[in-house]
Amino acid sequence: MIFMKSIIRQTGSITGIIISLLLMLIFIPPHGKAQSNISGIIVGKKNEPIAKASVVLLMARDSSLVKGTFSAEDGLFSFEDISDGEYLISASFVGLQQVYSSPFSIKDRDKNLGKIILIEARTEMNAVTIVGKKSMYEQKPDRLVINVQNSVASTGSSALDVLEHSPGVVIDRQKNSISLKGKEGVTLMINGKINYMPADAVVELLQGMNSGNIEKIELITVPPSRLDAEGNAGYINIILKNTNQFGTNGSFSATLGYGEGWVSAADLNFNHRREKINIYGNFSYSRVNKPLPVFLNSKVSNQGIILETHFLGGRTETTELLNARIGIDYQAGKKNVLGVLVTGYQRRYTQTENNEVFMLKNNQPDTNVKQSNSELNNWRDITVNLNLQHDFDKDRRLSVNLDYMYFHNNQPVFYHRAYFKSPGNFVYDETQMSSKITPIRFWIGALDYSQKMGSHFYLETGVKRTDADFLNDLGLKKFEQGSWLTDSSQTAKYRLNENYSAIYASLNMTMDNNNKGKIGLRYEYTNSNLTTGDNENLVDKHYGNLFPVISFSHKLNEIASFNLSYNIRLTRPTFNDLAPYIYYLNETTVITGNPALQPALTNTLQADYSFKKYTLSLSFSRENHSIASFQPTVDSLANKVDLTPENLDNQKLVSVLITVPLEVSNWWSMQYNLSGIWQQVIVGGNNPLKNAQLNINFNATESFRFAKNITAEISGFYQSPRLEGVYTQKGYGSLDIGIKKKLAGKNGSLIFSVSNILNSQDYVLTTNHPERNLVTDLRIGFVQRTFKLTYSRSFGNNKISEKRERSTGAEEEKGRVR
Repeated sequence: MIFMKSIIRQTGSITGIIISLLLMLIFIPPHGKAQSNISGIIVGKKNEPIAKASVVLLMARDSSLVKGTFSAEDGLFSFEDISDGEYLISASFVGLQQVYSSPFSIKDRDKNLGKIILIEARTEMNAVTIVGKKSMYEQKPDRLVINVQNSVASTGSSALDVLEHSPGVVIDRQKNSISLKGKEGVTLMINGKINYMPADAVVELLQGMNSGNIEKIELITVPPSRLDAEGNAGYINIILKNTNQFGTNGSFSATLGYGEGWVSAADLNFNHRREKINIYGNFSYSRVNKPLPVFLNSKVSNQGIILETHFLGGRTETTELLNARIGIDYQAGKKNVLGVLVTGYQRRYTQTENNEVFMLKNNQPDTNVKQSNSELNNWRDITVNLNLQHDFDKDRRLSVNLDYMYFHNNQPVFYHRAYFKSPGNFVYDETQMSSKITPIRFWIGALDYSQKMGSHFYLETGVKRTDADFLNDLGLKKFEQGSWLTDSSQTAKYRLNENYSAIYASLNMTMDNNNKGKIGLRYEYTNSNLTTGDNENLVDKHYGNLFPVISFSHKLNEIASFNLSYNIRLTRPTFNDLAPYIYYLNETTVITGNPALQPALTNTLQADYSFKKYTLSLSFSRENHSIASFQPTVDSLANKVDLTPENLDNQKLVSVLITVPLEVSNWWSMQYNLSGIWQQVIVGGNNPLKNAQLNINFNATESFRFAKNITAEISGFYQSPRLEGVYTQKGYGSLDIGIKKKLAGKNGSLIFSVSNILNSQDYVLTTNHPERNLVTDLRIGFVQRTFKLTYSRSFGNNKISEKRERSTGAEEEKGRVR
């Protein structure tokens, strides 16, 4: 009740009444008939019932897996809440032959298949595993599904590599961000639960995640109302393998590679399911050591004097990532499931660098600076989720989530600079040390209710409350006359207290076999207050927004369909973007935060057309107050450049996405994806700027099967130049190969792969606006050519059980931590 009263206080009396009405739906009994059920009985040759037989429901068109179950003691089995369509059943039991039913159709009515008879097999077999092969890409009304589990190059790569080769996805390693269809602000989910680690570590997490453990990736461009409105580009949901089986099972893998430094990774997944208890977990570790070359040239004009800065950076960095996740679900009776999920994470980043800066005045050497820097950036966190799921009956479900999250970041950086007026002519040197200690806490409560209302309607509704407490303790010290002296002008503590409340309702409608629709509405209200010791209200914001989601799907015939959708999304500034900090890139360039940032709102209209396995997607979006990172502010008198996040006036995007799969033969298949994005960026202020550009993203995969146990894959992508606020990012791409050998025994494989063969993934940003004193050229070598060898094997029972659909209540919070 305290939680509900807090929601009502924040959102007003009208919203409070809406909440009450929505929660009353919990006590409304279901009406009409639910989706169809499929049932039958498994018997032997003498008509005796067979218990514990494996029964699998498959799609008739491609034999892809829908659900699995086991027959009861009396041989009966059933699949509930099945959508209209064409299906078939596969049944098997140890020592008996596997049997397939004839294809059958269900349309708004239950289907009883009667007796399915199993007879003795000619040879003894230990177990039967059903594998449904799906197409690489599946277009659904609100998302594009990428089935990566059979990809050779993907198995030998990381989750980040898989994403970078996915249609419409762009990885920005400079900003540690992921964009989808030209829009940044993507929120990452793993197994339907938001990944809450710091945004600047998400890319490292994906780099260390072995894609051999990934079943599929969902690119959700039209998120439902039950998901938070945060993230203007939508969600990327990574579905991991091996979490839905009886007994004890799992998988492990190990990778060793070399580029211009050693790459190593190990990953273990396990699942133990017995009767009422399911225990599951994942442990992973990765270590990457590599150089990071940086080149930066800039030019500033001041009263006829042209000042040029040339920065040559030689950095060696090591990233160690440890990620742990363990959970337990307990079936308390037929209607209740209690769950606890604990996740822990630690990322230790260290770097040493020796840099050199050459400064010229009117093309003549002026000053030479040599820098020796070192940095530690250590993030750790722990998250605890408590979950209760109660099924009133087969048509009504209530889920309650409570989450607590704690982050801690320690980031000391040491700088040493030696100044020379000319080569060998030493002037002076200086030593500085900056510090940043950042603890962050979240408390989250969420209540979700769903109900089927007859065969045509499905209702979802719920409420949520989030409280966040963020502290940024910044300091700068200078070493002078044998002691460290604090620079009070660069030392401060910033505290951000923020809370936001939400309520939503969504109605799914099935008009007939060919037409489906969804109408959803979400309301969020935010209070945000940033204080320092000198200013108690540096930022004090209070705002509320409505976020509608409307979609319509029409099935033209058995092989073609059309989808249309509209939604509004929100992008809140990350905590580090709001709270100022200082990082010296070089003598003339400083990276810092911006407490004046405003949230961005995005309106998106999207249309999708599917024909067989081919898809075409069109979308238009307008984002007001877009947040662009690392935007330059130039002080021409001091020859200084501050890189800060800024609100652009607006950004418009028009995107086209085409996916084309081709089957050349039974040993050779192709997949081509092409996306085109027209992008317009408008920067306001006293000196407005408008940029527009068309960019192309193309990726392709060629898959070959040379023998029964040997497969190979050639894949690559190209991203043409695109806009980054006032910057233009030059084109880049990658060519990769992979060879996979299935090993003797059970479920083992060895993969050799080479990534970025052409060394063509350099990150290059340029600006050429002399009227704004913005003439820069930045080049960073984030990715090197790397050779990798991966061994993987799964173990344990392979009998299928039905997954528990479970998500936490914390839908966005860690994505805002940076």
